[in-house]
Amino acid sequence: MRRLLGALLVLICASCLGQEGMEVRRADFSQEQTSMFAIGKDNTGLFIEVKASGQDLITDLASFSNSYHTTYALRTDNWGQYGPFNSNRFNNLEPVSISFTEDGLSCVYVVRSDLRENESPKIWFAKVNENGELTDRQLILESEEDVRFIHPSISPDGSQLLVSSNKAGGQGGYDLYVLNKLNEGWSEPFPFGDAVNTSENEIFPQWLNGDVFFSSNGHAGEGGYDVYTTTKESQWKLLGEVNAGINSPQDEFNLIWITDEKAVFSSDRSGANQVYYAEKKREAVVSTGYTGLLECKGTPVQFAEVTVMNDEDDVVLRETTSADGTFSLETLEMKTSYRVSFAGAEEEIMAKSLFYVVNEHGNRIMVFAPGKDGFYHFELLPTDEIEGLKLMDEIDQSRLLTLEIEGQVYEEEPGDVGQGEPISIMDEDGNLIALAYTTDQGKFKFNELSPNATYTFKLDEDNSTLNMVILDNGQEIQVPIQDGKGVYERIKGNEGVTIINEKGEPILIKKDELFVIQHIYYELNSSVLNIVAKYQLDQLADIMLKNPSITIELGSHTDCRGEDDYNLWLSESRANSALTYLTEKGVGKERMTGKGYGETQLLNHCDDNVPCKEGEHALNRRTEIRVIIR
Repeated sequence: MRRLLGALLVLICASCLGQEGMEVRRADFSQEQTSMFAIGKDNTGLFIEVKASGQDLITDLASFSNSYHTTYALRTDNWGQYGPFNSNRFNNLEPVSISFTEDGLSCVYVVRSDLRENESPKIWFAKVNENGELTDRQLILESEEDVRFIHPSISPDGSQLLVSSNKAGGQGGYDLYVLNKLNEGWSEPFPFGDAVNTSENEIFPQWLNGDVFFSSNGHAGEGGYDVYTTTKESQWKLLGEVNAGINSPQDEFNLIWITDEKAVFSSDRSGANQVYYAEKKREAVVSTGYTGLLECKGTPVQFAEVTVMNDEDDVVLRETTSADGTFSLETLEMKTSYRVSFAGAEEEIMAKSLFYVVNEHGNRIMVFAPGKDGFYHFELLPTDEIEGLKLMDEIDQSRLLTLEIEGQVYEEEPGDVGQGEPISIMDEDGNLIALAYTTDQGKFKFNELSPNATYTFKLDEDNSTLNMVILDNGQEIQVPIQDGKGVYERIKGNEGVTIINEKGEPILIKKDELFVIQHIYYELNSSVLNIVAKYQLDQLADIMLKNPSITIELGSHTDCRGEDDYNLWLSESRANSALTYLTEKGVGKERMTGKGYGETQLLNHCDDNVPCKEGEHALNRRTEIRVIIR
């Protein structure tokens, strides 16, 4: 969410800075034994001049010599690192002052080689090509023996140029001047006027949305050089001192805005010129109604230890995920970078887990995957900034033909194991396929598993006394457990048949196997297919076309509510509606049959005489597909 200076939309003035204030700290790259000075920025970083010792200002003749021996470029996305400046971009020239337009395609600058020749600064204009190299170099201003032009700053749109100069006719010392871009070049320099310029020095102008920040020792500030701001109305008008944490009794120079909230400037408040990092103070907005959710393969990760840290490595939140994988985020601030780690869950579970941010309505509004460092890096955003924002490419992993596996673990007899025991299903390479936790009495259930011949279960290796039983159509199948692992053979011998699912993956099913599809929805009291139903039937059509040797029986069921005859008619109408849709998708009619069962085959106790919750009724509203192998 960080934007460069070119995308600034917020006008920062002396009054708003005074209200909100600035938090100031020395930049991470500053070194106490080295004098450092920020001289400009482009869209990739800052340009820093470095001097082994001394405190000469860039306005001094001495500092325009070779005493500042190296120029560095600093990446704005990592304030702790910087590297040697690539002088090839500037045709082997080193800038001592530089300014770019908002689009980064033009710049103005002073280079060190001109100073070494005659200590008479020249201000150059150049275009910037796609490789960041300067082309079409043009001379704008050339200093004379007693008249110097320094600190060029080009407006964001490239239409105006600011300079500081000691030319005759000014208020005294160095004054600020503006040049306008003309068809044939640049205009003559015009002074800002006595509202800005003084008998002392006004130097280092910098643009921000039409306003100008500059340093001066001629206005009544806190001492030495301070930073001020001015705006252009009918004429340049001084807005005042930027005294909100930036200025001090020492000297402050060259306030350069990186974003609408962050800036760098140079100061000798520590005894030598150093670069300081400044950020607008803002009232912390704490998230309200936001909850974290940790899921692995669609299953909540229970009782994981949550540790949230900020950019300063301070721990700001410690929580434990609940039985439904959730934890509170209400103490965290909006628009602040955090990283979170989870402990207490197995490594393969965490590697395939996703961290969701859920709003007060229960909607998942953001999702984050673990980074290479194992942390989930995230930032909480207000709902109005999330709407329409694609935060993560979520690939649809759903499958149409899936099955459920239910079972129970126990130590000596069924019921002696409580809830929260993790049970995993692994593939033959040891990768996690699915995760579940035991509920009351050690029972567990895996939903929407891809059909296969065998499933390898992994239990807690520290609990070697656990036993497992699988519940299959009323039968209890004992699964031997050894070293925390057990293998359930669902299909034996030649009972299975391999077909290709809609994802192009081979799956192994039983002959005439029945699959329950819970998510083929219809409008209330209607056989009209909605968008979800059509999506599911598109998957079924794809399977049929990939496997010409199979036929299907499609059955539609309702819950008990409503008259029996009406429910029977409605279910038959829905079944026929689905078959018609599949035919339109290219599946031959001879390969399909359909039947409506109404409420005659309920899956639970929710008949006409039993009050049930909506979720229990929903279990009976289903479409069943029986795959028949020719």
